[in-house]
Amino acid sequence: MVAPSPTAPPDPLQMNDADLSRLANELARDIYPLEEILRQYQIDPIFFRDYIMQHPRFRQFYVEAHAVWNAASNAQQRSALKAAVMFEEWLVESNRLYHDTNQPLSSKVELMKLLARVSGLDANDRKAAGVNPGERVVININLGAGGQRDPLVIDKVAPVTLDVLPEKVI
Repeated sequence: MVAPSPTAPPDPLQMNDADLSRLANELARDIYPLEEILRQYQIDPIFFRDYIMQHPRFRQFYVEAHAVWNAASNAQQRSALKAAVMFEEWLVESNRLYHDTNQPLSSKVELMKLLARVSGLDANDRKAAGVNPGERVVININLGAGGQRDPLVIDKVAPVTLDVLPEKVI
């Protein structure tokens, strides 16, 4: 999520539906503490309690966002997003540890291996997959509830082509 610009703080009295919706989504996700979210949006906690929480549109946005975020079908995405946020926050600490001269070199090497693997920079992981990024196409087709238990999955590796541009480019 993009934090509001510190040079132009939003006027909470002038919050439009998009602002209220973003705030409701952020709160429904419950990734950051309320105080931190309010500070990020530059909203006074008392104003939030007395006005925004009472605003019917905000309440509607929050109920909808909470239902979507906490739906059973969203568990994998919710867990992946929370893990990604935790990992992103940990990057600051990992950078500090990497530059700490008291840390053993072996630990630093393991840290860099992990970061390379997670970021996709590890050449061994790419070779092990046998396919370069962009060469593999996976298409999932869900034809509805018409008795089909499992989705139809077509998993193909794109053929190698050398002439990817048309002969004539305008």
